[in-house]
Amino acid sequence: RWSNEVAPILLNMPFSILGVLFMFLLGLAAGKIGVFKHFSNHRRLVVTVWWITLAGSVPLLLMIMLLHFGIVDYGMLTDYAIDTFVVLSGYLLSLFYISSLLILLQKEAWQRVLKPFSFAGRMALTNYLMQTVIGVGLFTGLNYFGEMNLALGTLICIIVFPLQIGFS
Repeated sequence: RWSNEVAPILLNMPFSILGVLFMFLLGLAAGKIGVFKHFSNHRRLVVTVWWITLAGSVPLLLMIMLLHFGIVDYGMLTDYAIDTFVVLSGYLLSLFYISSLLILLQKEAWQRVLKPFSFAGRMALTNYLMQTVIGVGLFTGLNYFGEMNLALGTLICIIVFPLQIGFS
């Protein structure tokens, strides 16, 4: 699988690193100005980010769907267009998710609901490695490589992640 997986990842790495570095620096800046510790002082900023990222994500996701189903076609560039929109929507959606969580965590009821996820977050590397072991087992051991559909993948996630939360 070297030519299918490793080579494209290595070729894309310089571009991927820039995006990841940007997100790390953005998180560092948010931490430095106290967004996470002193939310009440930054509520307006977080709510503004929430609205902007929601408004920006919807058209990008719509465009991904239109391209994927062939309603919009850029010919030879369609795959590149999809990749571009996926990357852009990923950045916006990550900020949308973070701002959503910050807003939700201001309410005590949501703190109780989301508390179990904090345990998995504290063991993120262990859980990531365990997901890798489970994935390798499914894809190679049960020969699901290239055969798994969205429904089966979702079902596996619904089973594995709660188990990992309990373990954490």
